[in-house]
Amino acid sequence: MIVGPEARRELDKACMGGRGWWNDAWWREAAASGLLHIANQSWDYNHAALPDFFSHGVPLGTFRSIATRELADAEIARAAEYLRVHAPNPGDTLFAYPYGESNEYLAGEYFPRFGARLGIVAAFTREPACFTAGAARWRIPRFVFGRDWKSPAELERILAGAAR
Repeated sequence: MIVGPEARRELDKACMGGRGWWNDAWWREAAASGLLHIANQSWDYNHAALPDFFSHGVPLGTFRSIATRELADAEIARAAEYLRVHAPNPGDTLFAYPYGESNEYLAGEYFPRFGARLGIVAAFTREPACFTAGAARWRIPRFVFGRDWKSPAELERILAGAAR
């Protein structure tokens, strides 16, 4: 999830017609149900639809620009702390790179050095591949609905291929 309440409010206005749908009122109950986990997808996704004051001084619309400890802490550590308080659940130990974009700093330095302190154990990209035992812990591939599959039958084909 995009964790930051201010970012979600702005994105709700910009992307959801201001309907109040992008909120966290349901997170705790959903996580407690055991049917759904709430994972970290950063504080504000560095989302292109956010006002410029969210930019941290780097271009919006890409997560590759989050390449310093200060920026990573603002996006990742801040979100991890918020999730642990507002929606504690097993999913809060996982991180999904916004836009599926990793970079050498995050996957090669930030997460290996600070992941344990943040309580994050793995991070997912959008590389369309099956998970294998040899997958890089901070660059785990995943299939994404809409790009890699659009119907239950297409997902079944991916799963059947993974089973082979």
